[in-house]
Amino acid sequence: MKLPLLRSPLPLRHAIPLIVLAFGLLWTGISTWLHLQSELAEAEERVMHDASAVASVLADASVLKLPDHQEMNRRIANSFKAVRWAVFVDENGSLVCSTNPEWTNKPYRQVLPDGAIALMEKALQDGNPHHSNGDGSHVWAVQPVPAGNEEGHHRAAIVQHDLTASLKHERDLVFEHALLTGAVQVVGCGILWWLLSRFLRSRMNHLFQTDDTTLLQAVGAKPAFNSKTDEFSEIFRVLKESGNRLDQIADNIEDVFFLTTPDKKVVYVSPAYARLFGRDPAELMRDSYEAWKRSVLEEYHDTLWHVSDPLLEGAPEVQCEFRIRRADGKIRWVELRMFPVRDERGGLTKMAGLSRDVTERKELEQEILNISERERRRIGNDIHDDLCQRLAAIKFKSEFIANHLKNNESPLAAQASEICFLMSESTKLCRGIARGLSPVDLIGEGFMVGMNKLVKATESLYDIPCFFYCPNSVMVESPSAAVHLYRISQEFLNNAVRHGNPTSIEVRLEMNAEFVRIEVTNDGKSFQGPGPNNQGMGLKIQKYRAAAIGAMIQIQPRSDGVDGTVATCIAPHSSCNPDTPSTP
Repeated sequence: MKLPLLRSPLPLRHAIPLIVLAFGLLWTGISTWLHLQSELAEAEERVMHDASAVASVLADASVLKLPDHQEMNRRIANSFKAVRWAVFVDENGSLVCSTNPEWTNKPYRQVLPDGAIALMEKALQDGNPHHSNGDGSHVWAVQPVPAGNEEGHHRAAIVQHDLTASLKHERDLVFEHALLTGAVQVVGCGILWWLLSRFLRSRMNHLFQTDDTTLLQAVGAKPAFNSKTDEFSEIFRVLKESGNRLDQIADNIEDVFFLTTPDKKVVYVSPAYARLFGRDPAELMRDSYEAWKRSVLEEYHDTLWHVSDPLLEGAPEVQCEFRIRRADGKIRWVELRMFPVRDERGGLTKMAGLSRDVTERKELEQEILNISERERRRIGNDIHDDLCQRLAAIKFKSEFIANHLKNNESPLAAQASEICFLMSESTKLCRGIARGLSPVDLIGEGFMVGMNKLVKATESLYDIPCFFYCPNSVMVESPSAAVHLYRISQEFLNNAVRHGNPTSIEVRLEMNAEFVRIEVTNDGKSFQGPGPNNQGMGLKIQKYRAAAIGAMIQIQPRSDGVDGTVATCIAPHSSCNPDTPSTP
């Protein structure tokens, strides 16, 4: 069973000062112990030095042969307060001088402690001074003195010096310093607690009072601070709660939400990825590029990989459409929109994206285009089969009347002949319109022939020189791609005439292993293209047709120094010839 104090963590404003105080007291204890050992060692050295000095005084007294023992005792007592006893042993082993009168003239073995005797014998043996701390409460010092001319016999001065008082004094000083240091640390930690309480509370209040908390409020995550609350634990709780609710939102939306780094590494993808792509999101997180390649159809690889490049250059948004092959083999249309995520200084940190399934919309758009195409063909057929036939009949009757008037030398014969000429021209014009509305055959090499006829019909209709260039054979085997490319080219030509007021138009058709390219160039007015919110119906239909086959449309001024506009449509080879190997 846990203690009540451990059931929840201490608030940070309490925990930090307590940790600092604990480490401070621990450090103070360790440093105090080390300091105490050093001071005790120094005190012991001083006591030993004093004991040796007393022994030297006794030795000097013996050398000077001072008879007055009281004088010696007085000198020792005045000079060294901590001396317990001091004796002088002659060469016979008798205590000839002692601070303790009862020991005088007695053998040293009867009165001296065993430790002092052993230390004296060692000094007499080697002739050098010695000292020892005994049992830790006192210090012995021995000073040998030569005994005249008799070699091998020595006399010695022996002193026992009190060690306890000196060590106690040093301990008291060290402990007083430790208590003072601990008190200063306690006061400092109290000040730190007060500062942390104010700082953390003000920071937390500022954090949850800024405009950045809109999302937290939207998901219902609200901080609750009190005197027992840990600020960071509360922030963690709020962020965890908001994260859980955002995860619930991400789990229930149909669109795929993802985040990538500027180098296109996916760092997050919502669970909807599995529903839309039919693949494991972890696969995309491990290897973003290979996962995209496995899902996206080949003709969109290059476009999709570079779709985010404008964001690196400051674009506010990019958008594209592409087709994917799910893990179960089904083909789906996907619309992708990406946005930059920038820091406070405007630097790009992440790129956010939304992907949604637009297959049903694309099917409806295709159906609308098919309806439009069928209606065009119906109108073209009606013009060709009905109106052109009626005009031909009227022309025949007009020619009969003109010939009758001419034979009768009527003044109206010239006008009748002019009417016949106009009827012939009108019939040709209607047939040209009918062929434009309902091209006969655009599949295979028929597309190249149909494009040539379209250029000639435009030249005839608007009386503007039009030139068609097709350096290599171009084949479009896909019926839908052929129709879409033909209609896009037709719209390019109509826009060049209506908006550019040109003196000539050039149409270039070419194909290589990767794409089919159509380029319409005029020398009229330069056309920058309308904005995203100011697009006519014709341009919207063009974009629908281009998206239906994965093509790309560009409309921009000429770059060769001549006024005019260049309209380009580039369609993937695989869309134009799905069952034909890509060959240049």
